[in-house]
Amino acid sequence: DAKYGVSSNMELPNYIDYLIEKNEVPDNSKVLYKGADPSTLLRRLQDAERRLQEIDSLAEQKKWTQINGIVTGPLGTLSMTLSQIASPESSPALKTAAKKLKADVLAIGQAA
Repeated sequence: DAKYGVSSNMELPNYIDYLIEKNEVPDNSKVLYKGADPSTLLRRLQDAERRLQEIDSLAEQKKWTQINGIVTGPLGTLSMTLSQIASPESSPALKTAAKKLKADVLAIGQAA
């Protein structure tokens, strides 16, 4: 119900309050997503290990389409899983090993 000529009572935000609020540590106890579930990551790694063992016999039988299916399917999630495990805070050795494994899986896919 604003009337002509009457100024609004709208309060402008305070920049100092904004800076204080911005620099507060968030309360993560109420966050919906709390990171990757370790049991899910372990299950994915076990699935990938099991499927990697199938590739040798499939290559001997020259079943390239099935190898490609394994590389793009179950091993496709391996790259994401490794990225979650080898986070920026991880040790350099872990990051190097994850990078090498990703490159090896990519090479298998390209060879198939």
